[in-house]
Amino acid sequence: MVTRYGLISDIHTAKLDDVLRGIDVLKDEGIDELILNGDLSWGVSDKNGREFFNIDNFEKLIEYVAKQDIPTYFLPGDKDNFSKFEAYVSFFSFKNPHIFYTIDRPVIHKKDHTLIFLPGGEVEDGFSLEDSIYETGRYEWARGGFFRIINMNDLKKYMKDVDDPEKAILFSHIPIKFNTLRAVDVDEAFVDDSFKYNEKYRCFKKGYLSLKDAKLGSLKQRSTQDYIPKNVGSSDLEKIVKDVGIKKHITGHTHYSVHRAHDLHENPVNENEWTNELFFMASYMDKLKLGMIDVDENRVRYFRVNLKDYIKGPL
Repeated sequence: MVTRYGLISDIHTAKLDDVLRGIDVLKDEGIDELILNGDLSWGVSDKNGREFFNIDNFEKLIEYVAKQDIPTYFLPGDKDNFSKFEAYVSFFSFKNPHIFYTIDRPVIHKKDHTLIFLPGGEVEDGFSLEDSIYETGRYEWARGGFFRIINMNDLKKYMKDVDDPEKAILFSHIPIKFNTLRAVDVDEAFVDDSFKYNEKYRCFKKGYLSLKDAKLGSLKQRSTQDYIPKNVGSSDLEKIVKDVGIKKHITGHTHYSVHRAHDLHENPVNENEWTNELFFMASYMDKLKLGMIDVDENRVRYFRVNLKDYIKGPL
């Protein structure tokens, strides 16, 4: 039996009406379930270096989904407000049995396949997906404020409960590391030798007291020449995915690579073509790009959905 999943992620500056219209379009295309794969709370950084979220829009999105009688999975990404995301999604999932918070439900067993969710991104605050010595859970900074660690090694534990790895589909906001500029993990990365990013402490080393100050300082130097396409996927997650035998991985995050699809060896996979291996960057809502996948036991196929094709008149 074929199950069709709609895929939306990376809502930063998109209009709320377009996001809701995107959900309607996916429903019209016959999706059985909806997966909202990170960066859902309109998280943006403006030209002054401020980072903020449109909480009103996020709440309206959840309210709209709650009115749809369709199973919907919420995955937080690297630009989702921790306190509001956690509170709103937990509340609505408690009231609505068709809304799933993937922090609480990281594995969903279907009749002929299994969905596995690894929420979070490579961030300090909010939802941090990391290869960590710390267990998955909610933590509080000594300076005040809460955040979550999602230990990506949990994937090994989840896979022990999966009878056939060929029938498992992994959903995470961030992709694994690949090698070529054709891959789904390619994004435009800022390049400046004067800024050395330290993975262990997550800060820029140039005399700044905080990551925020480093960003503000770097804004003065940036130009279009400072950005180059680069493989930005997680090498830690890559090792784990390969170790456990995952061959189907649906992601967001890398806006530059939206709608790219290939197999584990980076060979292109054609749209609407059944395959046993698929790595798919499915959606970038700011560009009105959504996705769908069909799942039939160990086979999947994907579809690119461009919302512009469904909207009449000026956007």
